Amino acid sequence: MSYYVTRLQAQLRRRFFVQMILLVAVAAVAGIGWGPRAALGAAFGGGIAVVNLLLLRWHAGRADRVAGTDVGRNMRVLYRAALERFLATVILFALGLGAWTLPPLPLLIGFFVNQAVQLGAGYQNRNRGLRNVD
Repeated sequence: MSYYVTRLQAQLRRRFFVQMILLVAVAAVAGIGWGPRAALGAAFGGGIAVVNLLLLRWHAGRADRVAGTDVGRNMRVLYRAALERFLATVILFALGLGAWTLPPLPLLIGFFVNQAVQLGAGYQNRNRGLRNVD
């Protein structure tokens, strides 16, 4: 595994743990404020962001193994990763809001709070002079 991918995997591992802590915290706050169904919705929304992160981590390792230094193959892996992450997000939102009828506001709050970890990490990397890995 290349140095860059090893660094990326370490960053994504740290983000995963932060997201899991936030998922539990947001679900607990939603449960206290709105009840157990809202806690489930907030946890599910946070879980959607975690699934996105796990897909990103999997595709980063896969790109290194499959494509190596071939730029064309790396771009195909990148586009496929973006498509899979988008589809996973849409399908999981449809499942949570449609099939399971979870409350929308806690679900969205859980998703956005956990997704903010990705945005904050990108901002933090930019300010340190590091390349954004997303």
